[in-house]
This record gives sequence, C-alpha cells and structure tokens, in this order.
Amino acid sequence: AWQRYVKALVGRYKGRITYWEVMNEPNTHLTPEAYLPYLKAAYETAKEVNPACKIVGVCSTSDLGGKPAPWTRRVLELGAWKYMDVMSIHMYGASAPENSFGQGSDKMMDFLKKELKKYGKTMPIWHTEKTYCTRTVGYSARKVNRPYVYEHSKVLPTKDFKTKAEYLIRESLLCASSGNGPFMWHGALPN
Repeated sequence: AWQRYVKALVGRYKGRITYWEVMNEPNTHLTPEAYLPYLKAAYETAKEVNPACKIVGVCSTSDLGGKPAPWTRRVLELGAWKYMDVMSIHMYGASAPENSFGQGSDKMMDFLKKELKKYGKTMPIWHTEKTYCTRTVGYSARKVNRPYVYEHSKVLPTKDFKTKAEYLIRESLLCASSGNGPFMWHGALPN
C-alpha cells in the first residue's frame, strides 16, 4: 500500500514537485527500525517513477518530547543515508537559536554532518520547521481574526513579537552560516 501511494503521488506531480519529505517527525511515533523500511521503499519507488526527484529523509524533531540526536544517529547506523538526498530536522525550543540544545542550531547541524561523514556521505541538511509563540499580537494579528489560544500558548513562548522575529532571523543566519540548506519557518501559529 505504501509503495502504491508513493508511486501515485510522485507520478501525479512529476515535473511539478521535486522534493519529497518522507514522514513528518517520525521520531515521535516510530523507532528507527520501524521508520527505515518506509524511507527505503519511498526512495526506491519515487526514483523509479521520477529519477530526478529528491528524497528528504529523517525529519526528526525536538518537539513533542522528541530527541533528534540519538534517534538520527541510530537510523543512520541502520543505513538511512543510502535512501535520501537531503536530511531534514526540526529543532524546536523556546530559547534563542544560538542556545538550541544547549549548544546552538549551527552546532546541531555540525553534529549531523559528522554523523553522515561516518558513512562517507555528504548531503544538504535542511532545518524544515520551527516557530515560536508570543504573548502579544503582531501586525498580522491586528489584520486577521485568529483564535485567542495563539496569543496565550505555553508552547515555545517568546517575550513578544519583536523577539520572535529576531529569533527567526537569527535561526536563518545560523543555518546559512553553517553551510546547510534553508531554514523553513513553520507558520501554523501566525502571530
């Protein structure tokens, strides 16, 4: 069923979508051993349908209690590096980007590069999701009607909208300066 789904999806969007991320934050609900067959099957099937497509794998997160470093290390030990063209990660936290994981997002990206090098592999590493919430509303909140819960979320809090904006810019700069791929701001919490 999984391979039929991948074949239909990649076939339908061939020529329009090049990059395919295989599962969102699998470290929150799958072991590395359970994730690897999905990644391998998606890679092999997608490449059959569209050899030019790129598979984005791992996508581990620190959100929801996830521990991306040990999970990623283990999935790479199992051979995940053979079945992706880009590695992704979601480095959530409420602290400043240079303090993510007690060391900084750029240091986490360096850790991932070193893990890949153990297998003689280099590839782009993308930080494909992160956001912060504020206790105050920003410009967009005055323009649109949004649920009150976004302004009072206890998840990933920052002091105010200015701090949130500064953190997102600093995160982008850390990712760029460490020689990795893009940083993607997750905008589902639009304040």
